[in-house]
Amino acid sequence: MNFISPLVLLRHRRKSILVIDACTPISYFSRLFTTTPVVTVIYHIWKEELIRTQYLGTVGTLSIGPLVYVAEKMTIKNSSGLPVITFSEHTAKTLGQLEKAPNPLIYIKEGIVLPKVKEKVFVENPRRGNHQLVTVGRLVRSKGIEFSLFLTSRLKDSFPDVLLHVIGTGPYVNRLKGISEKLRLDDNVVFHGYVSEEEKSAIVSQSKLMIITSKKEGFSTPAIEAGVFGVPTVGFDEFGTREAVEDGVTGVILPYGDVEGLYMACASLFTDEELYLKLSKNCKTRAKEFDNNLMIAKGANTLIALSKRSIKA
Repeated sequence: MNFISPLVLLRHRRKSILVIDACTPISYFSRLFTTTPVVTVIYHIWKEELIRTQYLGTVGTLSIGPLVYVAEKMTIKNSSGLPVITFSEHTAKTLGQLEKAPNPLIYIKEGIVLPKVKEKVFVENPRRGNHQLVTVGRLVRSKGIEFSLFLTSRLKDSFPDVLLHVIGTGPYVNRLKGISEKLRLDDNVVFHGYVSEEEKSAIVSQSKLMIITSKKEGFSTPAIEAGVFGVPTVGFDEFGTREAVEDGVTGVILPYGDVEGLYMACASLFTDEELYLKLSKNCKTRAKEFDNNLMIAKGANTLIALSKRSIKA
């Protein structure tokens, strides 16, 4: 699509009042092919983490990883002085520190389509005695799912019925299953693979805690989705998780790699009913702040304002 976009821009150059260049993570470099004002949308910035975390998988990292890394650097440079919209507070701070920062730099809080909640989920403390954990995401190295397995192994000694639900697929799945087998977690881990949104909501809503152990996360959408059901998150201190989870309010944030810290946090929430209910209630309230409809409304108003500015210019 990046190769076709110049032709599209040239064809419609006289009909447009504003061009939106969405970087995922590579820009379409629209400003090179149109005189129409351009607003760039940058979701998040990977930099060296793109290679280090093997986000594209081993083959992808070795083959196109370096090219994507260079293209992202060009994308950031290309956005200098241009209007930029981002949905990540961390990305906004990073772009704001550039020598020639975007102008204006607009941060809009991430919005997601919140899962629907059935009435039975809202009974008081529906998870009493429940020791189920859930982790959701693509099974790649950067997600750090192995830490969830190590956590489950550690919890098994104190809570023999602990059960970890792993939702998602990816190139790391066989490695993770191998780790699970070595840790003798056959009765304590379920690899669900890909599931429908309805199935995912059913599993998440009946779990006690959401576990997020990523090395790099653009935005921890699963934490907000879990929050809708009153399920707190326990995870590592990574900016995408930090934006979605308030430490001590809607979950617990710990230093990356601290499995013992994960264990202590989960054990505490398994046994301290008052603390759990407090976090559970806060989760439901905070999740509403990320309703997709709010983001759409603010985004639309922003684009209308930028369009009016370009017409006046």
